[in-house]
Amino acid sequence: MCDSPASSGDSDRSRHVPQSRRQSRRTPEPRRPVWFSVAGPTDTPIYDRAKLSAGQKVAGPAIIDQFDSTTVLHPGDELTVDSALNMLIQVSE
Repeated sequence: MCDSPASSGDSDRSRHVPQSRRQSRRTPEPRRPVWFSVAGPTDTPIYDRAKLSAGQKVAGPAIIDQFDSTTVLHPGDELTVDSALNMLIQVSE
């Protein structure tokens, strides 16, 4: 599922974020165990959607939290954030 932020007329919001802050945004929030199979939980990084920046890539497994939704990346999936801050997900087979 891909979400689109409300249009603000600025297609690249990351340019307004200081470089030092953009670098810190690339790290995940805390981790937690998530069940992807009956084999048991996987220690999974948790990202804050509001902190993702244009061009950022996130490899699954991962959880993307936001105020109104949660996106699950299964192992092998890959998320890319486009210039409009949409999340584009390549689902593994």
